[in-house]
Amino acid sequence: MRYDKIFSNFIFAVTLLFTTTIFANVSLMPLSDLKPGMKGYGKTVIQGDKIETFDVEILGVNGSQVMGETIFVRLSGDLIKKTGGVLQGMSGSPVYVDGRLAGAIAFGRAFDDPHYCFLTPIGQMLDLVDEVHYPSNWLPKGSVLSAGGFTDEGFAHLKERLGNYELQAVPGGTQNYISGDFEPGASVGVSLVNGDLTLGALGTVTWMDDSGNLLAFGHQFLKRGTANFFLNKVWILGTVANLQSGYKIGQIGQIAGSICQDRAAGVAGVLGQEPKSIPLVVNVGDFDRGVRQTVRVKLAEDEILLPELVDSVVYNTLTKVVDRGGGGTAQLKFSIDATGKKQENGEKTKERYEIRRENMYFATAKLLNNLDGEMINSLSDLSLNKFNKLNIEKIAVDVKVSEDLRVAEVKEISVPRRIYHGGDTINVKVKLKPYRGEDFERIVDFKIPEKHKGKLTICVRGGSSLLWLERLLKKNQDEQMPLQSKEAREVLKDYVEHLNSRDKNNELIIDVGGKNLSQAAKKNEAGLMGLLKGTPAKVKQEYDFIVMGEMELSFDVK
Repeated sequence: MRYDKIFSNFIFAVTLLFTTTIFANVSLMPLSDLKPGMKGYGKTVIQGDKIETFDVEILGVNGSQVMGETIFVRLSGDLIKKTGGVLQGMSGSPVYVDGRLAGAIAFGRAFDDPHYCFLTPIGQMLDLVDEVHYPSNWLPKGSVLSAGGFTDEGFAHLKERLGNYELQAVPGGTQNYISGDFEPGASVGVSLVNGDLTLGALGTVTWMDDSGNLLAFGHQFLKRGTANFFLNKVWILGTVANLQSGYKIGQIGQIAGSICQDRAAGVAGVLGQEPKSIPLVVNVGDFDRGVRQTVRVKLAEDEILLPELVDSVVYNTLTKVVDRGGGGTAQLKFSIDATGKKQENGEKTKERYEIRRENMYFATAKLLNNLDGEMINSLSDLSLNKFNKLNIEKIAVDVKVSEDLRVAEVKEISVPRRIYHGGDTINVKVKLKPYRGEDFERIVDFKIPEKHKGKLTICVRGGSSLLWLERLLKKNQDEQMPLQSKEAREVLKDYVEHLNSRDKNNELIIDVGGKNLSQAAKKNEAGLMGLLKGTPAKVKQEYDFIVMGEMELSFDVK
């Protein structure tokens, strides 16, 4: 529906995706009234919260009614001389012609003359549900994310993670309180992370009504459609020229509302209503220096980016507290609380899911890299699970780091006798070799399965070892004994239980091994997950050091 066919000398009325329907504070300029050579002005902020104007010349209307139209313009004036042209962060800047709102700055092109750009017509922004197609190779002015509170290492890590989603980041700032009200031309933030760290895009308010509904950007943020992002106040520190495309540097301030629509023509939000978010608390302690710090943030509910956001916050906190490279040992504890709905007797009921994990990790170099890999994989599996959509309610992470390499390898195993009976409990003696230390022993009780007869092979291994599994799979393949493909878990609750019960790196594990384990897995048709879970005879002993290596021992059972 083209708005220039509806527009007359009366107020332009249009139905939005949110509650308001009419905006009466400014006249709107229909595309049919725009002619090449017409002059106008735009409004934006390049320092603090002061709204300034720049000159705009209409060069023409591009596109089609079916595929979407854009307005090609040239920018000039004293403000543009200061900035060198259109900047990322100017997206959404309203442009007025003859005192009427024509559209919002949305697109420029890298490496070309930055005085030229495209506007998104205000009618398409007000419709907001129509898909708009822009000229290829033209860049959204505001597609970068401003990152506040990150260390140099944390920022580099963030850029790498965001690069997987074709998102960019620039250094920014964090400010708890920013004064001033929103109005067309004012700076606005759309953010994913708020609190001790911030991450979000800077843009400009295009349109507002008296009820607090607003439009901004003139192009998509992440193009999520129905969205749940933070709407923030912003303080602009200045502008940075760039060979590819200049941008604004700003501080993302307090949450002022929520963004509920994120589509091709722009973002739509409402003031005063904070969106539902996920609280994340990260505690990191350095054993060697006695330093500890807690970081608290709120994360936007975006299941695709959530693992990346959590990883970036955790890694940044680690680099801040530990403040060194190299190796060492770390103990990481995390919890993830979520709720979902399950189908039961034809009705949907609410069910809680809780992941509680604690594990130890070591590395001789670059300990902090991928330290939270298990947690991020668990979070990703949970948020993107194939069973049903979950609401992640809160995430907590606690990490303790030391330069010491607390690692020991299984060096020798023995049992008192060579002949036993089914149901006997045997004392398995395990000799361990610590890193740069003297050998020591541990005794672990293992109960022989009641009904077992004949030769029994047991496997003694560290929780971090998977070589036993690789060997077993190869042996089964060589002997043409492939595992059954049936999965042991069939509902989300089973999967969560599997996550919580997985072996830990700091556990010494004893279970039946070799062909005995293959036969057990084949019998219950548990497949690969069955091998990892082990048999009912499996025992685990937890220590304050990481256990590596594995050995097998066979004896007769009468």
